[in-house]
Amino acid sequence: MNANRHVATSDVHPWIRFWARSFERAPRCSGMVWAKGLGAGTPLLGQALMAAQHYELSANAKTFWDEEGGFEVQHGAIRGTRVIGAIAIALVVLLAAGLTLMGA
Repeated sequence: MNANRHVATSDVHPWIRFWARSFERAPRCSGMVWAKGLGAGTPLLGQALMAAQHYELSANAKTFWDEEGGFEVQHGAIRGTRVIGAIAIALVVLLAAGLTLMGA
């Protein structure tokens, strides 16, 4: 048996191919979001870029980095359970902050 044998792409389960492609593209996508969505941490530039991305996302359902990177992003409707969960998390954080300030 040959130790240098490579597995053909067709021999790999489709989910493995999907995740392998996702992991290859993730650093590039993260870098693009950091640079083009957050302005690489620059305060005023970052805020301007976030506003531009919000406008672009609202108008076309895509951001600059999605288009440039060739990423296909699908968004679903926000369900009530997600809203309730977000409110619960916010309340817990506010309660913890309030208790911390009262104890200090």
